[in-house]
Amino acid sequence: MEPSGSASPEPEPSFRELLADLAAETGTLVRQELALASAEMTQKAHEAARNAMWISVGVMLGAVSALVVVGAVVLALGSVIPMWVSAMVVAAAMATAAYLAYRTGRSGMRTMTFVPTETLASLGEDRAWAKAQLSTSAGQLRLQIAETRAELGEAITGATERARAAAPHPKPRSPKRAAKRKPSVR
Repeated sequence: MEPSGSASPEPEPSFRELLADLAAETGTLVRQELALASAEMTQKAHEAARNAMWISVGVMLGAVSALVVVGAVVLALGSVIPMWVSAMVVAAAMATAAYLAYRTGRSGMRTMTFVPTETLASLGEDRAWAKAQLSTSAGQLRLQIAETRAELGEAITGATERARAAAPHPKPRSPKRAAKRKPSVR
């Protein structure tokens, strides 16, 4: 049983595990970004519909005011009584309301952008995060490679030393034999 004060060190994940985690997190991130883009585009569609409604109201009020103007002209031409004056006042008020409604919708449409700016900003952040993850993973891989090289170097050195220790030593040459040998000419 381990003492409660000491925690066992967790083994570092392998490069394959890091890549699998990165792939899983990237998939989750892409799904979240698509949901964000969908929500943002839905919001923009609602705003466009509201502005289109104001344009429609302006057009309908303009049509009604045109009918009133036509009625006023008919009354003006048909009689000499001042009833047409009241009809012209109503037509002018309707035309003013139609113009204001149309202008409100049109200015709302002009300022609207259909580009999902929040999603694009978030994608830029996600790209930076993914680069950092890959850089970290590459650094961990380099560290694992260096550690493996060091372990292999130590293993090879140890094996070489053991092989030398286990091999029979050559017999030293006698001084007479060494003297008979001619020096090589280079």
